[in-house]
Amino acid sequence: MKTLIHEDLRGKIIYLQEEIPFGQLRLIEQLRLPFLSQKLLTIPLIVDLKLAEFIRRQLYYCSPKWLKLQEKYYQRGENLLNLTFERSFIAPLGLNLLEVFDDEIPLHKFTQIKQNINLYYENFLINFQKNSFKAVYPPRFYAIMKKQKKDMNE
Repeated sequence: MKTLIHEDLRGKIIYLQEEIPFGQLRLIEQLRLPFLSQKLLTIPLIVDLKLAEFIRRQLYYCSPKWLKLQEKYYQRGENLLNLTFERSFIAPLGLNLLEVFDDEIPLHKFTQIKQNINLYYENFLINFQKNSFKAVYPPRFYAIMKKQKKDMNE
């Protein structure tokens, strides 16, 4: 079973592969494990030192995905080529960290998930923006971090 599925800006899928014991739990329970209490799984993050060059090439060769994103930046008076990529830009599937403006999370329909996962995206973004993580964690981790910060502020 693949867990902690994330994607980098190049479109490369990063995940952990775990073996699940067949027949011990119902399949749906096993698939929900990343959202339940569990051992802390992590994927170490690596900074892509050639990401700026990759984006520059995508724009040069008129990749529709990158041109559309560049258009959004132009409308804001910015440019993708002026961004610095000194940290890792790995995010949950469906969340492009370069498309988040003013804490507005663009909705992308994907996979078979019917539930609203914006809360997960919000929790991930809060931690991404305020911390420089060295790893990616399960969804429950981000919810716990948000709750702890909220409790500390009260």
